[in-house]
Amino acid sequence: MYSKGKRGVGALKPRPIISLLLCLTTAFFLGSCGKKGPPFVPKKRPIALELKDITVSWVQDGVRFEGKVRGPGADKLRRPHGLKIMIEHAWYGPGQAPCKSCPIVFTNKEVVSGTLGKGRSFSCSLPLPKRRGVHFFQIRVVGDNGVLGPVSERLQLVVTD
Repeated sequence: MYSKGKRGVGALKPRPIISLLLCLTTAFFLGSCGKKGPPFVPKKRPIALELKDITVSWVQDGVRFEGKVRGPGADKLRRPHGLKIMIEHAWYGPGQAPCKSCPIVFTNKEVVSGTLGKGRSFSCSLPLPKRRGVHFFQIRVVGDNGVLGPVSERLQLVVTD
């Protein structure tokens, strides 16, 4: 249809068309890829408040924890809504308790509101049905932005009746 030497409308060679498409495609993808910097996770300030000297006991409708709050700023700690505490719980039936050094899988986690007493004391309760066997707990403070404090020692409560 076209002769070899013909110039004019419709006589563009394939190279300029490919170059033009490549440039347009590159410009499109560079302009539409969103954030141009490397991804990062915002830093959360760790919470250093620890729960120590904890006692655990059964009350009418569940388990009650009492102890002391330790760490920097514990003396000045006064929150109008109390203290947020995460309680991790595991239960083993009679005769199924793991050994003292065996790992325990804490399957139930719940955040409750604790109350602050005089000095550095705290208390909180976890609604829990009373079942025979061994109950294990670990508790920790939860910061305002969801940061978790250090975990407490493993607490054990044996229910025989």
